[in-house]
Amino acid sequence: MSGAMQRQPPVLGCLVQPTVQDLFNTKESRLGTGGLADAASKSAQSPGTPRTRRQVPTSASLEHSLPRLANRIRHAAGRKNEGQADQGGALQRSMPSHSLQYPPVINEHSRTLAVPYTGSQDPGSPSGRIATNYAGTAAWLTARLPGNLGRTLRWLQSDDDVSLPALPKPAMDFDTLFADQVIVEGSQLDCDIHEAGLTHYAFYECLYRYNHYVAEGVPAEFIAEFNTMWTTNINNLLDLNSLTLDLPKAHVQRMVADMHNEVGQDYLHAIKKAIINHIFSDERARQRAGVYFVPGPPVVWGTVPFIGVEGTHGGPPAEWREALNESREHIACALATCSRSSLRLLELWHCEFDGLLLVDLPAPAASGLLELSAFCSAQTAHCASVRSRFDGVWLDKVKDVLESEADEDLGGRDSAPAFFEAISALLSTQIRSIVERSIEAYAGFFRRFAAETMSIPRQVLRLSDNDDREDAFLTVGLTAKEGDICFTTPLEQIADALLEIFRNFVVCLRGLERPDVKLGKNPCSDRPYLWDVSLDEHHVKVAEEFIVGVIRLNVANVEQALTLYDDYKHLLDEETRIRQLSENVTLTREDYMAQVDKLRATEAAIRENCPNEIRLQMISIDCAEINETLCQKAAEAVQILLQAILRNLLLKNDQLVKNFETVVNHMVKKPTSELELVDLEAHVEEFRSNGLRSLLADFAGIRAWLGFLFECEDRLCWAMLSSRHFQAIYDSARWVHTIDQIVSEREANLRREREALESKFKEQRNKFLEDLEGFNIVVDRFREYGNLRQVDDYLERIQVLRNQFARAHMEAEKMNSKEERLGWKPSSFEQLRHGEQALEPYYWLWTLAYNLDKSMKQWLRGALFQLDPAKVEGEVNSMLREAKKLQELFNELEQSTQTAVAVQLESQLSVMITSHLGLVHALCNKSLRQRHWEHITRIVGFPIEPDHVFTLSLIVERDVGKHLARLEAISDAATKEHEIELVLDSMEAEWQPVCLVVIPWRQTGTFVIADGCVTEMQTLVEDHLTKTQTMRDSEHVSPWAARVASWENWLASTAKILERWVRLQKTWTYLEPFYTSNDMIKQMPMEGQLFRKVDNVWRKLMRVASEQDSAMQVTKQHGLLDNLVDCCSKLDQVQKGLADYLETKRLAFPGHFFVSNGELLEILVDIKEPAKAQLLVRRCFETVDTDEQHIKSRETVATSNSQGDEVAGGRDAVTLVGDNGPGVSENDVEDLLRLEVEMQYLSEAFGVITSYFEAQGARLTDGRAIKEETERELTTILERLALQQPGLPSGGG
Repeated sequence: MSGAMQRQPPVLGCLVQPTVQDLFNTKESRLGTGGLADAASKSAQSPGTPRTRRQVPTSASLEHSLPRLANRIRHAAGRKNEGQADQGGALQRSMPSHSLQYPPVINEHSRTLAVPYTGSQDPGSPSGRIATNYAGTAAWLTARLPGNLGRTLRWLQSDDDVSLPALPKPAMDFDTLFADQVIVEGSQLDCDIHEAGLTHYAFYECLYRYNHYVAEGVPAEFIAEFNTMWTTNINNLLDLNSLTLDLPKAHVQRMVADMHNEVGQDYLHAIKKAIINHIFSDERARQRAGVYFVPGPPVVWGTVPFIGVEGTHGGPPAEWREALNESREHIACALATCSRSSLRLLELWHCEFDGLLLVDLPAPAASGLLELSAFCSAQTAHCASVRSRFDGVWLDKVKDVLESEADEDLGGRDSAPAFFEAISALLSTQIRSIVERSIEAYAGFFRRFAAETMSIPRQVLRLSDNDDREDAFLTVGLTAKEGDICFTTPLEQIADALLEIFRNFVVCLRGLERPDVKLGKNPCSDRPYLWDVSLDEHHVKVAEEFIVGVIRLNVANVEQALTLYDDYKHLLDEETRIRQLSENVTLTREDYMAQVDKLRATEAAIRENCPNEIRLQMISIDCAEINETLCQKAAEAVQILLQAILRNLLLKNDQLVKNFETVVNHMVKKPTSELELVDLEAHVEEFRSNGLRSLLADFAGIRAWLGFLFECEDRLCWAMLSSRHFQAIYDSARWVHTIDQIVSEREANLRREREALESKFKEQRNKFLEDLEGFNIVVDRFREYGNLRQVDDYLERIQVLRNQFARAHMEAEKMNSKEERLGWKPSSFEQLRHGEQALEPYYWLWTLAYNLDKSMKQWLRGALFQLDPAKVEGEVNSMLREAKKLQELFNELEQSTQTAVAVQLESQLSVMITSHLGLVHALCNKSLRQRHWEHITRIVGFPIEPDHVFTLSLIVERDVGKHLARLEAISDAATKEHEIELVLDSMEAEWQPVCLVVIPWRQTGTFVIADGCVTEMQTLVEDHLTKTQTMRDSEHVSPWAARVASWENWLASTAKILERWVRLQKTWTYLEPFYTSNDMIKQMPMEGQLFRKVDNVWRKLMRVASEQDSAMQVTKQHGLLDNLVDCCSKLDQVQKGLADYLETKRLAFPGHFFVSNGELLEILVDIKEPAKAQLLVRRCFETVDTDEQHIKSRETVATSNSQGDEVAGGRDAVTLVGDNGPGVSENDVEDLLRLEVEMQYLSEAFGVITSYFEAQGARLTDGRAIKEETERELTTILERLALQQPGLPSGGG
């Protein structure tokens, strides 16, 4: 390949269908190379161009009309052939044969596809004629065999003198065929046609022939199939899942199928057109086919020179060329060479600014350590100083240089932009060098601290004064904060601050003005500043990552210093713990001393083990502050303990004195009652026996704590003791010495006060007994009272006596309590008990009389229909029983007056029961309805309704009692009718919460009814049917007959629906796994169609059931029972067909008789799955077991007999599927099993014969020959069986 010529072979598989612009190309060529469309286009766009019949359409209209043109051409050719065929046997002048009218352009007899047909005597090799014309003269390169010199290459010049036979003209009316594409006379297209020496007819004939060859000249079998990967990519780009959200899935699938069909048609057309264009690129092929020009031919390779993009066909794409030319012109005018200004600027830089850095880093020998804030401030100030020098000095000197040298360097105004661009590039390079050197210096500074084997804090503690220390430049301190030890400067802040210094100086020189902008030469420039260094540049990121790594490494090492104080960190919170400990009163003197010793030992350890400075790599830690803080915390904790001891001592003394004072104050009180006297006596006795001993023990403890303090005078601070402490000890000691005398004096005083209180209490008890005798006299007077009209007066007197007896009870309890306190035997007060017992019968009698009088008024004179018959009857019977009991009681007491009163009450109650209670029951029944009241009105002879007017006395006055028997019958009937209504309401209420519970069924997308739900509904239906039938047979059902009948019909229908539904669900769930398999449907198409119908009904039914909240709504659907019956009938037909099908399978292989229908169906469906297929062997052959582990590892099964003798391994294993997957389908299950059995028997026989010959080989002279012959015969049989079933292993020795 030479020069600008670059070759790209045509890629036919990537072509697409050409548009009209491809067929009629623009001004790249004339007739013969595809330039007619431009002429036609120009003619069509000229407004003054005359036309014969119709203006030639533009390219936009041609794009739509060209496909119609090709169709009309094909239809015209078809009509021509049909016309020739219709003429039959008549002697007519026929057209030449098709091969003469359209000479073939592809040699169909060549073994190489798509080889152009040249018709020459020496066409050359097929490979030399495919896709070589795109390489210019490479089409002349062919292979020759001159003599015996071997195969060589030579240039074969084409023989242009050979004449081609004339082609017959097609019998076509092109004026009609091309009616929509009329060529306007005088147009550019018309001029091009005449310039090429063609007529309009020849032009139309050329287009006609070209379209014919594109449509029919290339057989479809010569074209490579459409790549399935392209189809997959198209589907992925379409995102079909989003389309199915808005459109039905079937519609989307149809659209995708139509699209793929259209893409395939376009692919065939594009490939055919590319092949025809390739063939017609040869002049001789065009002349032979009568196609004198190719509409829109591809550019011949090498005709457009191009250097740049490798592999671009025919030069760069048209849309690139303008930009490439502009870039070349821009580079040519923008490139600037060195000038005097650039030399002076370089000298200025190297003399004054080349050594500057944007950072001021401490040297390794510097001994001073810096805090982070000081280091950051120094770097910020230095960076700002350098920036100000560039802004104020460097740019001014650059401006001076350019002002003095620019005019001479520029020469002309046209070169100014390029000149200033070059100067800007030079200055940008210089400032970038400053930044890059600063980056390297900063990274080099941190490289000092990049050693991975650094000293950790615990190692630094072990260093002596003569050992070398780590190199560091920063210092941080340790301090206490919120109960924890932390650094004065957070370690994260150190990393962020050091990185912030790096980022700041990298962008420090950003925003320096370009020289042309500063001089005012280019005020409108879109880039007013010099190029700076960006943080996103690779070398900047690499340096930043290195610095971050070093900082993190050293910061992690510094952070380990915190672990040195883990044993002492608790001192920060020790004050709280010590204060809580000091509040514990149970601590002994030894406990306090142990805590003091522990704190003082911790303080000493800190001063000995923790240095004031830990110098690590890069960072030194100042520990003086934290060490002093911890020691101070320990000393404060000791002071807290000592103060707690003194405080507790003072509190104990104060408390002891208060206890003595409290006891004495309680003893000296003067008792005012027996209770106080007894309490004081008990208190004095208790204090003398127990309390005094406790106080003396407390005083002994105080003395012990004082002795402890005096013994520890070398450890405790005597300055903490004051006069208050000594005064407290004195006060408690004085009470101890005087308490015994005080107690003895108080005991003598209590004995004298007791004698006075006992005399006063005896007088009070005698007065209380006299009052009780007076109450009993008043009770005896009630024997004479017997007038029912004075009931209220009697009850009032009785209530007064009851209140007096109640107060006497409380007084008697108080006296008994005083007697117990004084140690006396409690008095019984028999007069009180006797009076209460005598008063109770009178209270019961007159209370009954009062209640009966009040109730009789309510019953007889109150609203009749507001009475509750059951309540009235209960009250009457209760009063009657009570009256009889009182009558018997007063008879026993021989009180005739009260007996007569009880008899009168009993008489009134008997009249109420015998005469009035029946009417109350009959008329006050809540179950009576309007129809009953109308019937009652007819019986009694006057209108009667349940209102507030009627009373029982009015009913009695009108002599309604004579109709009592009939009224009771009506009331009883109303009660029973109401009971039927209540039962109906309760049954409907029981059905309201009942729901048809459905659960998802496997992965089918539908539901089934839960078993417990169906059982509950069936039980409820049966119970309600029994109740409904009982109500239906009742003689009182007539008012509710229609409702009962409707309810009974619904219950019976629901029972049938549930029965059919359960049956349908059982059958459907049994058949669904098998009839969802396409293989089973192919075996039984009729049953599969029936099952699909039932499946659709089932899914609709279960969807409705899942959406309903009530079972009653589901069962009341119209036509539900008929649908269930029809579905059950269809599934019965499916099961019958399935049974017949399974019977054929059993007859084909008898082993199937040993498995059930369900297991056999499972075998037929799951035969392709290796693991499930192994179960087939175990179910069909009882003596064969399976090795589950073998199933999982190799998808094969080793068989063994029932005694456990293994016959597995290698060729002897009964293998249902091979390593490459299933080898059988469910149609061949019986063949599979039969072949398996035969192979097993042959394998076992082969093994027995082989073993026999091996055992007898030593004694048989021809044993080896017989063995080998037997092996060959058995191997042949096994291979034959294996070939019959590809899924089985081949036989072998």
